[in-house]
Amino acid sequence: MLRPIIAFACGAIALAGCVTNPRLADNGGCKPEVEDFVSYVSGKKECLGLKTVKGRSPDDKRLLVYIHGDNSSGTNADRPFNDLLSQESRLSDLGNFTRIAIARPSHSFSTGVSSSGSECKKEICYTENNFIEIGNAIKKLKHHYGAKHLILVGRSGGGNTVASIAGLFPDLADEVVGIAGNYDFDQWVRTSSIMKPNWTIYPSPSAKDYVNSISKRTRFTLIHGQTDTNNRRQISESYMGSLKQIGISVELHDVPTGHFDQEKSAEFGTVLDSILKRSKAFSG
Repeated sequence: MLRPIIAFACGAIALAGCVTNPRLADNGGCKPEVEDFVSYVSGKKECLGLKTVKGRSPDDKRLLVYIHGDNSSGTNADRPFNDLLSQESRLSDLGNFTRIAIARPSHSFSTGVSSSGSECKKEICYTENNFIEIGNAIKKLKHHYGAKHLILVGRSGGGNTVASIAGLFPDLADEVVGIAGNYDFDQWVRTSSIMKPNWTIYPSPSAKDYVNSISKRTRFTLIHGQTDTNNRRQISESYMGSLKQIGISVELHDVPTGHFDQEKSAEFGTVLDSILKRSKAFSG
């Protein structure tokens, strides 16, 4: 079921632009010479940019995929992923995972890679088509790397994305980690401190709409910043309740941050350490 979303039509933002990606094949996806599963991977119709850090051993069959949040500029969307990578100084096992960040459609990373996409503006935009694009890309990455254990991590709008993908692609992920996620868009619109009266409302799917399709074997961990007034704790609490109601294993952890910087906090590192330990059987 569709829910309101804040966005702007591409035609109204010609100066900012919706990325036209020359790496697209004529029939959609990446051109064959572009898709290397390190810098680019095909979704369904789009060619999505990647930032890849390979694990220490090719025998380790664990994969962590990170989806960034909403980005007003659409650029340098990999900053929080870099914060997560910094946890390797505390958690040596993190370095054994292949870690990949995917640029959401029409976003780009500081490395210069960019994702195609013209469905909506780069700010706050959720569509089922984009969820499916990213889900297909993750499925291809999982197959390419032979991953036996997959952890999906998403922050803010990326949290909504990975949680939705868990319902649209049951059995794809073993663990889903949502950081400051807006899993119920209506609730977020009503309670967020960043709402502006001139923002236009467009239809949008929410993660809560896909709950009933999630595999019972997928485990969820929700992270909330204690002083976050953008995505308030009640949104995570409500989503956790929906997951528990259908028998999904879920935990909610508070960390002493606002809406940002959870990924580099020591408290997040402690939670991540527990998640990594559950994956040891697949470490090769």
